[in-house]
Amino acid sequence: MARYQIGSLDASIGYDSRYTDYLRVEYDPEVDTAYVSVKESTAIGGNDGPGGSFSNGYNLKSTIVKPTAKTLLDAIKCVTGNNNYNFKKYGKPTKNFEWSIDNEEKLGLNAKLAQAALNQFNSDDSES
Repeated sequence: MARYQIGSLDASIGYDSRYTDYLRVEYDPEVDTAYVSVKESTAIGGNDGPGGSFSNGYNLKSTIVKPTAKTLLDAIKCVTGNNNYNFKKYGKPTKNFEWSIDNEEKLGLNAKLAQAALNQFNSDDSES
């Protein structure tokens, strides 16, 4: 089972890395499944202490079997639209969502790019 990261978005409050949320979209072509995960970072300590941040790793938010551009976007928008995360207010997901397509970064949250991200794994199958 090989998962490939096909999309991501990071959002922090005022560029303060202690308050950063990370969204990752991975795809496993062997089982034709996409995974949407989120990692949250929260400040720890106080004004008097050393401070820092705490993160408890990625939490799976959605699993999409046989994803299409629409189902993938719906899952991503479900996360980015959640006010418990920084994505909507600080991440500008429509403009800043980053797709990894054929080793190039493409910005924007739209169906054309989502489909291209999925298609990059299917093109090798059609040539054999």
